[in-house]
Amino acid sequence: MHVLGLCVALLVSGASSDSRGEHALKYTRSGGWRGMNQALEVKNLRTVVVMEDGLTKSTRPMKPPEAQHLKKLLRDARSSRLLEDKLKGKLADGFEVTLTFDGESKPALLRDALTFPPTGAGPAWDALVKQLDLMLEKELKGPPPKTKKR
Repeated sequence: MHVLGLCVALLVSGASSDSRGEHALKYTRSGGWRGMNQALEVKNLRTVVVMEDGLTKSTRPMKPPEAQHLKKLLRDARSSRLLEDKLKGKLADGFEVTLTFDGESKPALLRDALTFPPTGAGPAWDALVKQLDLMLEKELKGPPPKTKKR
């Protein structure tokens, strides 16, 4: 009877870490000849943090439609099979893309890439990575500087 209770507790704790993982993630792209390191963190589908070379570049709240769209992409990706990375270990000066969910010790997705966003992980994973890469690019470019009126 105690063993059954322990199994149920482990299943419940595992399920709760999975649901947290859907809402907290870090998408990182790094490498290349100049050692680029850029990251997009999404916290609880409420906050977007962008980092470049270890420094925070911007932090902003997520818009509700953006959060809903990302939540759907996350659900679709996590319920589909991740395809093998055919470029793994074949690129001397390529890039590496990782996607890590909160509470997981290793990346859910680790891909070698020549361009961004990388493809070949499967339709649902590719759609998620494309959206995260688009968000990262948009945040890195930032809004145009405001000019002062004279």
